Amino acid sequence: MISHPSPALPSPAVALLLFSLVTSAVSENAAAQCATQWLPGSGFPGTDSTVLAATMWDPDGAGPMQPKLVLGGEFSIAGTASANRIAAYDPVTGVWSALGSGMNGNVWSLATLPNGDLVAGGPFTSAGGGSAPGIARGGGTGWCARGAGVNRGGGAPTTLPNGGLVAGGARTAARGVRSW
Repeated sequence: MISHPSPALPSPAVALLLFSLVTSAVSENAAAQCATQWLPGSGFPGTDSTVLAATMWDPDGAGPMQPKLVLGGEFSIAGTASANRIAAYDPVTGVWSALGSGMNGNVWSLATLPNGDLVAGGPFTSAGGGSAPGIARGGGTGWCARGAGVNRGGGAPTTLPNGGLVAGGARTAARGVRSW
């Protein structure tokens, strides 16, 4: 029988020193990657504001315009703008603006499409004054229904890599077709 010698284990002091060096190196790298605290901001300026969704939106897709922060929820004022449940913040100018005439119900979720369109979902039945049951597409100048809409709120729309849109949430029909 051939016997192989066991590798020598470091002494407890050397092991502790190695552990401390590795832990210190990992901690320093992690601290460099992530902020350790929230940065102060100006907050959402509105007296009746409950924000339920947020996304960055580039109104002209990959064009020259800068992206804006879009918030959706349960509010009617953003800064000095009257905004029915959806508003955009321009970080370049520091100005809040309404997105069309908004929705007649809360906005629960937001997504952006590659062409620059914004999609909003929630328990609303109209967007921009037109029929849009649960989900609407548009943003800059107005809103339109997304297909025949969805019932019970168009929750969690997200953009697929091919530019398509998927919406989930508590719904039983989409585009008039029963779904499970």
